[in-house]
Amino acid sequence: LPRLLWRMRQVARDIEIDPPDVLITIDSPGFVFGVIRRLRGRAFPRIHYVAPTVWAWRPRRVHKFRRHFDHLMVLFPFEPEYFERVGLPCTFVGHPLTEAARKSETDVQNFRSAHGVPSKAPLLCVLPGSRSGEIDRHAGSFGATVRRLAMTYTDLHVTIPTLPHLEDRIAAETAAWPVPSFIVTENGQRAAAMAAADIALAASGTVTLELARERVPTVVAYRVTPLTAWLVRRLVKIRFVSIVNLIAGREVVPEFLQRDMQPDAMAHALESMLSDPVRRQAMKVAQDEAMHALGEGGMPPSRRAAAVVLDVLCDWRKT
Repeated sequence: LPRLLWRMRQVARDIEIDPPDVLITIDSPGFVFGVIRRLRGRAFPRIHYVAPTVWAWRPRRVHKFRRHFDHLMVLFPFEPEYFERVGLPCTFVGHPLTEAARKSETDVQNFRSAHGVPSKAPLLCVLPGSRSGEIDRHAGSFGATVRRLAMTYTDLHVTIPTLPHLEDRIAAETAAWPVPSFIVTENGQRAAAMAAADIALAASGTVTLELARERVPTVVAYRVTPLTAWLVRRLVKIRFVSIVNLIAGREVVPEFLQRDMQPDAMAHALESMLSDPVRRQAMKVAQDEAMHALGEGGMPPSRRAAAVVLDVLCDWRKT
């Protein structure tokens, strides 16, 4: 905490010593407000990129952003109305993940060949989370799900894209899995691992959008501590955790949360995706729609964001 407070003071001091033409802050509202509160006056426009999830919980945070910022750039198409209704100009610029090109069929074939996955063998992508606590809470259930799935699909293969510092931990958790499994940590290969998979079992998070970009039918699961779950039930006002489901307004991607995160149920959902091509295609269509809603196929989000910054700066100078 002392180090963070020192960094906040340092950043605020540097901004005041050499004032910018425009200040752009990105995500991390705790740190950002620690800096903003230390700035005196308003000699330049302030733009924030990535909105707080006021549509999910603590909606009164919109007023705090209205007081401190001149414009907000958001990732999701349903967010602007929450801020515009209190007088904060807000622009949907799209999600950065839509800028990355999908992997080609050649990439997929090369990945499967490099890891010895037969062309007809089902490949399951498992993503238990990017934090140690998530792996603690998910690895057991995910492993049991893999074992149940392997009883039906004896030629099942599993790939686990993860971060380098988690490789040893994941290797220990998956060593006893009764199927050929391989961990992928290279940044360029993680997307290929997802694209090559026929289905995926993933902890809720940004990876579900990465899987949607690669059109991989997915089962989403997540478990938090009992205390966190108690708080979430009282604070969070949304029906779904998956962005694909939030955009669709219905459960396209099966979600298994808390007590519902049962291996039998998750294995059954995955089996139905492998055995039912109609269901698999329907999910891919919904994933395509979600990515399109997030900006895929249009002007890249980075260019949209740059245009917003220039417009705000020009308007500020006119006034």
